[in-house]
Amino acid sequence: MDPTAITLRFIFASQDGKTLEQSIPEKMLVRDIKKHLMSPGVWPADIPPVSQVDKVRLFGCGRELIDTQSIIDNKIMLQKGGPTPIHAQVTLKKGASKSSTAAVPVIVKP
Repeated sequence: MDPTAITLRFIFASQDGKTLEQSIPEKMLVRDIKKHLMSPGVWPADIPPVSQVDKVRLFGCGRELIDTQSIIDNKIMLQKGGPTPIHAQVTLKKGASKSSTAAVPVIVKP
């Protein structure tokens, strides 16, 4: 194992607790992490595949990760002794059915 690799646990929004763990180099850019995540054999089979990197949003420590920076550059606190949780949200194309959306909006009434 690469000594500079970090383990991330991707938690897919609105997918009934679906998670995926991957070890990645700590200096890999978020955009490249998304590409890796979307590659065949890595992307969970029971989640509709995504063809564009900008359709996947990654969040760590409550903030959206910037594509042109690494996890370290995004200043995400890494877990010691276990995988670092990263929330993954998939945005679907216009006209996609609501039943397959990865994020459900919350409406708050005054």
